Amino acid sequence: MIEYIINLLLGSADCYQAFPSFSPAGLVIGALGTVASGIGSAIVNAKRQRALANQRTREGAWYDKQMYEDPTKRSDNAALLSLLDQKLKKYNKTQEQKGVITNTTPEANLAAREASAQTYGNAISGIMSRQSARYDMLAAQKRAAEDQAFQSQDAIDAARLETWKNLASNATKLADAAVGGFEFGG
Repeated sequence: MIEYIINLLLGSADCYQAFPSFSPAGLVIGALGTVASGIGSAIVNAKRQRALANQRTREGAWYDKQMYEDPTKRSDNAALLSLLDQKLKKYNKTQEQKGVITNTTPEANLAAREASAQTYGNAISGIMSRQSARYDMLAAQKRAAEDQAFQSQDAIDAARLETWKNLASNATKLADAAVGGFEFGG
């Protein structure tokens, strides 16, 4: 009898054959085991579903933040641009001082400033180029994470379906046992 109860609670497929004679107590225990098994599986599946939804939300927010942030505001790029800006200002000031001493034309000073601006533009272009490659890498990682989440969702859906199939199967077996008990007078 104890083995029969354990089999019912565990949802064993052959639990209804473990104690073949009809008994109202057995039917009640079988019904309770079937319901408990179904509820337990539903709770586990719901927890897995919530965990997956939370994970997808966190990952989506992280990838969106990484992919759409201003690349010039990232600490590594901001430090590079700040240093470059300081050096170019110092260079331009030095050129102006040389121009005063050597009596260069304003056009020469302007050409030096244009060269500095071109250097700064090249640095920005390099940052944007690296950002584009970074964006492509993050997009690929995000797609892989989404594929993994879809596979996890499929596994949860399959487990949910299996739970319902087991519940229906156990209920059918329980009903068969009850009908068999009533027909043969237990």
